[in-house]
Amino acid sequence: GGSYLADGNQIVRVDNVTREVTPVTKKTTSTDYCTSYSSGDNAQFRTDYARLRVVGADGRFIYATDTCGIRRIDPGSGAVTSLTSSGNFGSPIASVAIAGKYLYFVDNVYGGLTQIDLDSSRTILLNKSTTGAVAADDTAVWIVSGTYLLKIDPVSGNAVTISDHLATGGHTPTAILSVGDYLYA
Repeated sequence: GGSYLADGNQIVRVDNVTREVTPVTKKTTSTDYCTSYSSGDNAQFRTDYARLRVVGADGRFIYATDTCGIRRIDPGSGAVTSLTSSGNFGSPIASVAIAGKYLYFVDNVYGGLTQIDLDSSRTILLNKSTTGAVAADDTAVWIVSGTYLLKIDPVSGNAVTISDHLATGGHTPTAILSVGDYLYA
């Protein structure tokens, strides 16, 4: 197996056994425009306002964010497709999560939780006012915002406050992860 990560302005694969690093996209300088690319040989990422960050995978594609928004990368060809440009991906808050065939992202500037069906590319605004770090699993989307932990139904978008007094020491977590029956911040 392998792991994918951002190395400057390129996406690389690290073999989990041999630790060999293989480029998926070529290392390039940051571009000043946003576009899709048919191969990793000419793919470019825009990193003037947001660094390139790998945010997940769905078993078929790698997903990353840069100044342009959310990008889908084919690990075989290195082809890059721009999925959306809305949101604030320059924020240090982890605002993208993948669960099954859905990608969820939070716009931490204007608010709102959006769901993208990765099979059909259908996009739905699930919740208009949500901000914070996001995690997702097969049953719910989880948001940590300030001292609040919210559980959001991935079908209806209805939010339920699980806790309104998280012990964060005055620091909102910048990332959360859902694994099994647990959330990690």
